[in-house]
Amino acid sequence: MKLKSNLVVCWLIVVIASLLVVAGCAGNGKEGEPESKLITITDSIGRSVELSLPLEKVIVLNSDAAEAMRILKVDEKIIGAPENVIDHAYLEMGDKESVGKWNQPSFEKMVELQPQVVISYASSSPGEEVIEKLEPAGVKVVLLDLYKPDRYDSELLIMAEMFGREKEAAAFVEWKAEQIAILDQVKEVPSEQRLNVFAMSTSKYEQETWGTFGSGTATHQAIERSG
Repeated sequence: MKLKSNLVVCWLIVVIASLLVVAGCAGNGKEGEPESKLITITDSIGRSVELSLPLEKVIVLNSDAAEAMRILKVDEKIIGAPENVIDHAYLEMGDKESVGKWNQPSFEKMVELQPQVVISYASSSPGEEVIEKLEPAGVKVVLLDLYKPDRYDSELLIMAEMFGREKEAAAFVEWKAEQIAILDQVKEVPSEQRLNVFAMSTSKYEQETWGTFGSGTATHQAIERSG
């Protein structure tokens, strides 16, 4: 009878200990810290990227990603950015670590900062080069353009999923739609009354080096959308 009682006690100890282990694993192991979880998102070139949430250390490689994170109110998660983003007065990123130029970033610096994820352009440089250089070093990379009108909303919602800010993204997308609804009026303008437009740009004005925008670019989309 005594042996049976001892076995029951031992069994209860094992059960209680197991429950404590499970309870400890369910959280982060530290009181007050958010529970971690894995999610899989699909970026703008169709890659499935598994991320461990919450994201607290992020590097952005362009102003569009930085602006999107400000819209979602998660820009405090940014630990590194290129020089043009840091110097941009509106973005207020002066306290971030420099990772070089947006189109020639320092991969060594990014690895040194140990980010959970790096966000770069999908259809512009450095794009896929970031994947080739950083993922072998264990750094997650997500490619989102966040500047082309035809897919901006869907890309912002992808970013929102990364930070648990789906409600904020949905509210912004709704607000933006209300602001640009005025563009629907141009649909009534006959084609023969519409202006012909040629857009060009330069980053080397002194050298008089100019470029234009092809079909499908963000500028082309904006010109067509505005009639």
